[in-house]
Amino acid sequence: MVIRVTGFGFRAGATLMPGDVAVRVTESTPTTITGVTPAHAAGLVRVSVINPDGDQGHLQRGGYLFGVFSVTATPTVVASGDELTVGWVAPEGRDCNGGGDWIAIYKVGDPDDTGASNGHSDLWYDHLCGATSGSRRLLAPDQPGEYEFRYMVWDTSAARSGPVTVRASSAASFSSARGRTFVR
Repeated sequence: MVIRVTGFGFRAGATLMPGDVAVRVTESTPTTITGVTPAHAAGLVRVSVINPDGDQGHLQRGGYLFGVFSVTATPTVVASGDELTVGWVAPEGRDCNGGGDWIAIYKVGDPDDTGASNGHSDLWYDHLCGATSGSRRLLAPDQPGEYEFRYMVWDTSAARSGPVTVRASSAASFSSARGRTFVR
């Protein structure tokens, strides 16, 4: 999720820490610092901003509420080209301005930033436009392997589904004497 802290005296290179985890800062001014939180257990945490010179400020416990994200995929074993369903729940969502939150399928082990030309995933993605829960249906990738769905906030995953095993399609095809292709 996106975290934005307002105050004063923030310096370039400041570290933003909700709880005990430093987040990736995406924007910083002398009065506002914004970042993307990694996955974290639900609950209230203290927020700290630490300037490079060690000067720091804190919002005590209750400064930031981590919500619960979940992503599920069914079925967990599927043939390539068969239907998959992905569902998600998020504490809040960003609208479609600036891309919003999105959900995508990745090969297990691939980084969030795949270098895809669309900035998402080469396989499949969908912008959620502020929806905090829902589901989508799609066809399993053609390439057999282990995949997972990720709920993305900007370019960082906030939650991941369990693995989905995609096996080679079981459909057999053959050609008739007239050159027509049949699939069984």
